[in-house]
Amino acid sequence: MGFFQRLLFSLLGNSILFWLVEKKISVYVPGTFETSGGWKTYLSLAIIFCVLNTIVRPILYLVSLPLRWFTLGLFSLVINAALLWLLEEIVKFLDFADIALTVSGWESYVVIGLILSIFHGMLHWFEKSKN
Repeated sequence: MGFFQRLLFSLLGNSILFWLVEKKISVYVPGTFETSGGWKTYLSLAIIFCVLNTIVRPILYLVSLPLRWFTLGLFSLVINAALLWLLEEIVKFLDFADIALTVSGWESYVVIGLILSIFHGMLHWFEKSKN
């Protein structure tokens, strides 16, 4: 896949994932995961999250390499939860009128971070299998 195909695939996948987490999965997750707005919110969240995954995630993975080795990769869940928290803080900082994200409870961050990790692993596997 080319760069733009991967980018479009990731944006679409993250948008659908945020919709699924809010509408279907958040019922089973302790705490809350809520957004305001419609499809523009999911697309905006996906764009911001793709930027975070491209810029911040590699830095966090490099800095936390000893912890990830020591915990056999389980510290990646903490990194995913931190990226979700950072996404929430960026959305609050940008303060758009129709876009809001609210995540409450550390359990929500960890469980949704786990869901994001599984989903991104499946996306990565799907991208590699296409080549």
